[in-house]
Amino acid sequence: MTLVDTVPWGVLANYISLLSIVDADEIVKHATADDKFGAKWMEKNATPSGPYKVEKWVSGEQMVMVARSDWYGPKPDIQRIVFRVIPDASVRFSLLKKGDVDMVSIIDFKDLDALKSDPNITVDSWISNYWSHIGLNWSVPQFQDKNVRKAVASAIPIDDILKTVYYGFAVPAKTPFGSKVVGADPSTWPYKFDLDTAKKYMSQSAFPTGFPITFSIQNNDVNIEKTAQLIAESLGKIGIKVNIEKQTAAQNSDALVAKKLQMSITDFTSFVPDAGYHALWNHLPDSYANYFGYANPTQEKIGRQLLYMQAKDPKRIELLKQYQTIMADDVFSVYFASVKSVIAHSKKVTGFAYYPDYPLGCRFDNLKMS
Repeated sequence: MTLVDTVPWGVLANYISLLSIVDADEIVKHATADDKFGAKWMEKNATPSGPYKVEKWVSGEQMVMVARSDWYGPKPDIQRIVFRVIPDASVRFSLLKKGDVDMVSIIDFKDLDALKSDPNITVDSWISNYWSHIGLNWSVPQFQDKNVRKAVASAIPIDDILKTVYYGFAVPAKTPFGSKVVGADPSTWPYKFDLDTAKKYMSQSAFPTGFPITFSIQNNDVNIEKTAQLIAESLGKIGIKVNIEKQTAAQNSDALVAKKLQMSITDFTSFVPDAGYHALWNHLPDSYANYFGYANPTQEKIGRQLLYMQAKDPKRIELLKQYQTIMADDVFSVYFASVKSVIAHSKKVTGFAYYPDYPLGCRFDNLKMS
């Protein structure tokens, strides 16, 4: 592989290509008239390169993994793992408490105290490279008005949400990067919850009496649902009538990629905690995860410069400040929170280790069962 340009973080990002084995010739054998590149077949037939392989997969219900006999590394202690899809957080909580499952993720944060006090359960949490934001689609006429975007940024009670929904397991996000990025500058984000200020911005906009909007969220996270309800209630006070649309994770993901959502909470977990990596993936007009169509020529020019600069270069730090200031003034999106990753598990499960660059990932090949 010969690169036209190189980036300092490129070697770190390269390991992404090692997550699975892709045989293009085999995939093409399964192409059809409706699926010219065999993508649908590949969705369930990529070969994992780790210590486990898929034994059974029922989409939306469960996946069964078994240890590979030909794995070159240390043999996993746990030979068979069953991943069950249980959409209801309260049911996941109940199953763990009763001992019917050994590990759960995406828990209602209000239940964490009850889990922590259970002598049979351990709650592991960590700050990952995860951050979330509230996207406002730039193709929607109302959100093309900067005063409307500033009104939304001023009308979301983030501190109250983090207290009443996440119970302190999250911190406000005030930059367009994860919390571990060199040069991330929270001082560039000037907005705070103030309904009077939000109403003033609305009065200066082309939509002073408000408008209706659809707010799309995934239906598998009770915390996001609670957050959306509080946001809808607050935006209603400045005339924005929010209709909350619940979608499956797949529906939401497809709509985000197609840039079809008017407004949504979305997140990103950085494999590489570098500003250039984020700019490449999230912030430029042609970025894959620029789900809401943001574009600013000045910001784009700076962003493309950042890609090739060393993280601690003083010139890069200064450019980053300009970059973040422009995006904050534009209200690229409403920066929301960095939520701690949490996994609760039976104390029979030991050897827990996690990937800091995955929101809910852990090393299953490290685990043991007593």
